[in-house]
Formats: sequence, C-alpha cells, structure tokens
Amino acid sequence: MKIWMLKFIYLFNILIFNTKLKNKFKKIINIEGAKLFLKYAQKNIDKKFDILPNEKIYWSLEDDECKYIKNAFPKNPIVEQKKDADVCFKWGMNRLFRFILKNKRCFIAEDSFLRSVTTAADKNAPKEARTAISFTIDDMATHFCGAYISRLEQKLNSEEKLDDVILAQSKKSMQKIVDNYITKYNHQPIYIPEILQTKQNKVLIIDQSFGDYSIIFGGNGKQKDFDRMLFDAVKENPNSLIFVKVHPDALVQRKKRAKGFYSLDNTHYPNVILFAENINPIVVLKNVDKVYVWSSGMGFEALMCGKEVITYGTPFYAGWGVTIDRHPWFQTPELKKRRAKRRTLEELFYYSYVWYSHYVNPKTQKACSIDEAVDYLFECRNQYFKENNIRADF
Repeated sequence: MKIWMLKFIYLFNILIFNTKLKNKFKKIINIEGAKLFLKYAQKNIDKKFDILPNEKIYWSLEDDECKYIKNAFPKNPIVEQKKDADVCFKWGMNRLFRFILKNKRCFIAEDSFLRSVTTAADKNAPKEARTAISFTIDDMATHFCGAYISRLEQKLNSEEKLDDVILAQSKKSMQKIVDNYITKYNHQPIYIPEILQTKQNKVLIIDQSFGDYSIIFGGNGKQKDFDRMLFDAVKENPNSLIFVKVHPDALVQRKKRAKGFYSLDNTHYPNVILFAENINPIVVLKNVDKVYVWSSGMGFEALMCGKEVITYGTPFYAGWGVTIDRHPWFQTPELKKRRAKRRTLEELFYYSYVWYSHYVNPKTQKACSIDEAVDYLFECRNQYFKENNIRADF
C-alpha cells in the first residue's frame, strides 16, 4: 500500500464515528502501516549490529507501569518532548504509521521471552506479578517478523563466534530456566496432568490466535496452513497421541482476536486431543516427544527441553539448523542467504535471550542479568502461588 493511501485512510478514520467500522480501518492502518514502516526501516540494514543508539531518546510508552524500563539505558539522554529527540522508542507494532509521517527513526520495543508472573491484562493480580522484567528493541524489525530482517537475524547470520565461556554460561542458564519451569508468563499450575502421564508416544501441536502479528509477519499464516500442520502431524505419527495446545488467549471470553486456528470442528481425528488445560508450558513440553509449531516462542522452549521441533512459519529460531523447517520461504534464495549460518542451540539462546533482550529488576529498577531476572521471577512466582493457593509439584 502506498503512503498516500494510508494517509487518506488515517484521516478518514478520524471522521468515522461507527465503532465497528472504525475498528476495521484501525486494523488496516496498523497492519499496512507496520508493513510500510518495516519497509522503510530495512534501509538501515547496512549499519552496524549495535542496536543501542547514542542519541537523545523519546520513550513513547502507553502504559505508565512500563516506564521504568528506560533505566536499562542509563547512559542515554532521555527527552520529554518528541520534537527534541533523535530517535523514538515505540512500544509494540500498532500505530507505527505515525512515525513515518513524522519522519522519525524508531526503535520498536516488545516483550521479551521471559516477561512476568502473570499478564498485564490481569488487573486483579498485584503490580509486581504483572510487571514486565524484560523487553527487546529493534530499529529494523521485531524478532517475530520473519518477512523482514531484524537485528537479531542479522547478528545470527554474521561471522561472529562465541567463546567457550559464553557458550557454557548459556547452557547453564537454559538449564536453570527449564529446571525451574520459567517461561514467558508464569502463573499456571506446575504438575503433570494424568492425560500427559501415558507411556504412549506424544506429539504436541501449538495453536496461536488470529490477528497475532507473529502469524501475519511470521510467514503470513492462514487457516489452510494450520490445517496442513495438523494433517502432517497425524500422517507422520499414526501411533502417537497428538495434543493440540489451545492458545491461552482463546480461553479469554469476549476477546475478539483470541480465536485460535483449531477447534472441535477441525480436530476430529481419532488420535487427536484438544488440550486446553491451564498448565505451565514447560510441563507440557517436557512430557511430549515432538512439537509442531508455526511461529510461537514455545517452539524455542521445546528446543530448550530437548525436543524435536518442526516449524511451519518463519520464527527467529528456524533456518539455523536446529529445527525442521517447512515454510516455502526457506527454499528461496533470499531466505537461504539471510539465514545461511548454522547455529547451535546455545548460540541461539545467547543471541536472543541475552544479547537481544534487556532486563530490568522491578524492585531495584536497575538493569540486571538474565540470571538475576530468572531468580526474580522464581521468587515472585513462589509468592504469587502461595497467596493464590496454586499447585506446584517440582
């Protein structure tokens, strides 16, 4: 879509008072505007890998509870007015179009792979339980935008090598995360449900929700693609139990974008079970043998748990030699060039969870290491479980 068309839709949307119609135009503005922004941002592709700017920063954060994360960059001058800034930090992919209009270089901030005990939407939970402890920033594309080159992808495809000390520490940190059942959100009970205790071989298919940017920009997934993923899993594993993990958002009532790709209507194979139990994701991953995934970060957690992972989208961890990748893009010259390097799991973990992610301890409001972040989440989760009488068998 051309920029003049987006300008017209943007201005026209201001004049619309019908809520339903207004929301439809907002969706167009957000998705097409993000595509246009990402296209512009790719012009920085030849710049160095250092994703932290030295210029004056303006933080465009909608949620006041997130503003403490600016403490992750104590050396950068923070300005209060956008006009005085050299670069802007914008939370999330929505409304990126405005930064094109203002001709401002923008870094997109997103939740990282270890976020909090519960979600930001859970207003009944105490503040410390829903406060994000980590985030990523990128001036080219977010890590889940496989159609575009992110700083993470650029780094992974570089000639840079990690020494044995960093690799050993990465392996240790991964094991700490898995052993303590730490994941992005950590409010779910920790126990093995009876259905996962069967000795029969088990396969997991990870559902995701409609409207999620990781679906749109992570391979442009459609219903037919998820149908194919299920069909392949059934065909390739005839003697296995196949669990379809319902996306957590799909369990939230009256949430329009929460609809998943799988339901009772299209999972009617005799060996397929629709799994909607609210259980810690690491528990599920530890108790299956193989994982099929589009672009969910849970696919990388499956790798951390030592599972075979088959991808159908273009997640950040695909194309480096640790997964089986079936998206047609991986057969194109462009993708083969973009993700030409072979990386180990430890290297993928370091670059995504350590180099690319930034951690701030909400208690001290100071930058911290990944291990300190894991310790914080573990302590905070224990308190949350105790206060809410949540089961934890480990």
